[in-house]
Amino acid sequence: MDKILFNDSFDYGTDAPLAFIADDKAVLKKQASSQVVDQWGDIEPIKDHSLIHLIALGAFEKTGCNKNSDAFGWNICKTAHHTFITKGALYRNHKAIPSKKEGHVVKTAFNEEMGRVELLIAANHEKCADWLGDIEKGKPVSFSMGFHCAPGDVCSICSNVAANRSEYCQHVKKNASHPYGMGRILPDGRKCFVDNPWGYWNDISKVPVGADAIAMDLRKVAALGDDECMSGAELAENIGLAYSSVNLGKVALLNKLSAIEKRVKAIGIRSVSNNKKLDKHVSQKLRSEPVESMMGELAKTGAVLPMKAFFDLIFGDEYSTYETAINKAAALSRDCFSIIANDENMIMDVCSNKTYDANIAASNNVLWQGECRKLAADFSPQHEFAKERDLKTAGESIIHTPYYDSSVDNQTAFLLSQYAAYKLAALDTTLINDSSLLSAVLNS
Repeated sequence: MDKILFNDSFDYGTDAPLAFIADDKAVLKKQASSQVVDQWGDIEPIKDHSLIHLIALGAFEKTGCNKNSDAFGWNICKTAHHTFITKGALYRNHKAIPSKKEGHVVKTAFNEEMGRVELLIAANHEKCADWLGDIEKGKPVSFSMGFHCAPGDVCSICSNVAANRSEYCQHVKKNASHPYGMGRILPDGRKCFVDNPWGYWNDISKVPVGADAIAMDLRKVAALGDDECMSGAELAENIGLAYSSVNLGKVALLNKLSAIEKRVKAIGIRSVSNNKKLDKHVSQKLRSEPVESMMGELAKTGAVLPMKAFFDLIFGDEYSTYETAINKAAALSRDCFSIIANDENMIMDVCSNKTYDANIAASNNVLWQGECRKLAADFSPQHEFAKERDLKTAGESIIHTPYYDSSVDNQTAFLLSQYAAYKLAALDTTLINDSSLLSAVLNS
């Protein structure tokens, strides 16, 4: 079974950066413990590479299991850390192909005093220039690791050995009945998680986001706020869905929308909050379709849903459960693309997300003509529809776009990125002019 684990998903008991530039031997001796420095001995510089000291993972006995409820005991950490060298290398987004290698692991160590695995990684200057500067400035940079667990992991409650997720027992399987479920605490105080006593690490990757914000498709959106976490094995199964090749057309459109948002704020263009939601019957019809078909049905009408209507469609009857979080994100909806344009990681996440791409050819024409016309009238950014809506709301009060705090929390950032991914896909499907883009920004 293959798993993904993030280095920042363990509780190390420190707020210090988990990665730093270690080209200077004096800095390495100061930042790393003497135990690790002694294990590594002399370290020579590597041409065209920077040396990165990375705290990779913690031993269960010291840090507990990680946020994805995977535990790595003292023994596996102590005996298998060298596999980062023998079987792994430095990649981007787990594209573990030799031609995609961006560096290699030079040294590994198990720090017994701190109970954690530490790595010394050689990162190629040219290939890693986009994030080496962030580490040098002390900014947090996320890394994740591929781990191959064989013959399987072990349930913390019943010791069931599972070779894959389909063999998980009732305590840790997906959508387990309460009180069970991955990461949940039972009434007697025991926690449901899986131990990984066997296996090896086969890559270390620079990734766009940390463990708290990871989400790959519509099923992850629906899981927001649940106390059952996503397992490392599930992460591995889904990691390719969000981080495939970046759509450069979407990047260009994102930058254009960001510029429009800033112009709206600077000029003070009047905007009215569009709080309309989909007719419940229409929503049920759309939700019964596969995602690409659902988006295809919307694309045929020209509708681009504002944020609350979008999440109302996604969550359906569960909308009220997540309403507080959605309202918080909606308050930033007219700054959505400006927030994302200021964060390279979010740009990569949003512009490589294919979850909401429409397939008009695959749509099953589940909506009646009247329903299609209503969707266009309520939500199309095309001039004839937007103008009619503006006339109807002419007496409403002006909505001032709030100035956003760039340090939005993970849940809000996640909701914004999912909505932005949907909106880019919707606008990218329809040939629209600048006037329509302005309308799409104002009706968020």
